[in-house]
Amino acid sequence: MESILLTELDKRIRASADSVSWARDMCRAASHHARQGQADVALKWLDSVKQHFGKRIDPEVACWLMLAEGLVHYYQLRWVPACDLFRGAYGIAFAFNAESVRPACAAWIALIEFNESNFDSMIRFLDEALCDAAVDDHQCRARASLTLADALNFCSSLSKAQPWYKRARHHAAAEGDGATMNALMHNMAAYQAARVRIADAFGTPLLAEAKQASMQASSAFSYARAVGLSTWMLSTAPLLQAQTLAIQGQYDDALRLLSAVDAEGLPPRDRAMLAIERAWCLAQLNCFEHVEAYAVEATRAEEVSQDADDLAYIYARLAAVEDRMGRKFVENCAERAADALAKHRDVQQALEAKLDALDQRLKLLDQRSAGDDQKEKTRH
Repeated sequence: MESILLTELDKRIRASADSVSWARDMCRAASHHARQGQADVALKWLDSVKQHFGKRIDPEVACWLMLAEGLVHYYQLRWVPACDLFRGAYGIAFAFNAESVRPACAAWIALIEFNESNFDSMIRFLDEALCDAAVDDHQCRARASLTLADALNFCSSLSKAQPWYKRARHHAAAEGDGATMNALMHNMAAYQAARVRIADAFGTPLLAEAKQASMQASSAFSYARAVGLSTWMLSTAPLLQAQTLAIQGQYDDALRLLSAVDAEGLPPRDRAMLAIERAWCLAQLNCFEHVEAYAVEATRAEEVSQDADDLAYIYARLAAVEDRMGRKFVENCAERAADALAKHRDVQQALEAKLDALDQRLKLLDQRSAGDDQKEKTRH
């Protein structure tokens, strides 16, 4: 599928008479390739910019380069160097008053902070990105809106998340940004799957919601393949679909999907999730030959994830596997699951209150901007 965004950027690159604008669009094209998993292509675009400027590089261009290089790392699961580059770009933008790029840097730092559960920092950077970005800075507003929507969805507040998903979709569609559209579809499926799998693991099956989540994951996977995505999200979509199929009792179908998932292509935190899903499905089918190996792998969850929701689910499923097999893999597994779930609920409640406050501040800003626009029209 041809990228509308890349086509438009190519037109602007060819017509540009300003070196900074040319470099920005080159870096944005590189960023799009990075988000599609095409790291080699992205780096070639960035090399062209570096060769053009040499050692006398404009500070704004340096920011766009660092931001794009950070995205190359991010989508290859190298999150530490990605964060370092995002923060470096932000620091230069702040120091040199590069207002066209600073909000975009803030938006990507907010995503990193969300993934690391540094929620106060995430909110600060989201506030900055959404307050300071230009109205037509679609790539920044799409990214920040999507992170805010995901954070609300993480709190199980889908109704509050929906307006921000709508904004993210609007800004992505405004410039034909297929990579962001795919991320939006994938993330909505992921949070729906997370809700139903935790409910099921703790004895409250949500079969209708599980079916919906399965369809969402399937749609996200199909869209990702259609737009040529080759990042880790292409591996996580079948995992999500398998989880929802298992909840519906379709263990054979779930295992077929799980067997096709490349564990090395997943973020480390998802590898324990893959292991427990395999163990759970095999145990439900009374096929115990490989269950122990997968269960032992799942016990390493705390080594790669400190997220309470992941740990609650993994320990709850592991406790059920222990019951099926009549042996222990972790001491007090059920108690650990219950403690992790209680912690997760506390985190959700505290974060939702902070996000509500941010949402109110942003609504007031929108109202003031709309009032200023109306006054300007009245003057004319």
